Amino acid sequence: MRVFTTAPSSVLWMGLLLMTSLNVSYHVGGLLAKKQGPTPEMLASRYELLYANRQLQRANSDLQTQVADFEWALNYLASVVSGGGNVGLGSDNTSVIPAVATVYHPVIGQCDADPSITADGTVINPSIASSYNYLAVSRDLHTRYGGPIAFGDRVYLANAGLLNGFYEVRDLLNTRFTSRVDVLTDAGGALSRHDDAVLLLVQR
Repeated sequence: MRVFTTAPSSVLWMGLLLMTSLNVSYHVGGLLAKKQGPTPEMLASRYELLYANRQLQRANSDLQTQVADFEWALNYLASVVSGGGNVGLGSDNTSVIPAVATVYHPVIGQCDADPSITADGTVINPSIASSYNYLAVSRDLHTRYGGPIAFGDRVYLANAGLLNGFYEVRDLLNTRFTSRVDVLTDAGGALSRHDDAVLLLVQR
């Protein structure tokens, strides 16, 4: 009785050809997979790591600036106190400036027709107003009207409770106010007033 319909040598060759074909397919498939590169998930993770690293570097830079400014403010206050506590405008316009400190919200009732634009033309997002650390000053304190402070100046607000901190001057108060500063905060936030606040010009 015949077991093979083809010669044994033919069966062997057919097996070898099949194994070779499978091996080639395996390697070609592996090469194609390698050529496809990273998956979308891998790219997303890489982007998130790069973004987090950039945010960390930016936060570190901001922290160093704030520490330097804070040290300057402390040293300046110490020099004023050691000099007899002279509070007022010095000849170089960098002495402690007394002012009433309040807050304002980016709404039409407290700003111009467009609350998203400050007096110096800076565009803000009213929904995150507090994050900018912007300050408005009364006109008598602004250089445009003979005062010591200009738009873009970096100042330190002291003796103002929770409002204490560093701010950039970007806005002006209504003409009816004098010796007053307004901290820009989110709409709906609590109002605050500090009559004995002082302002230090940190950077111009």
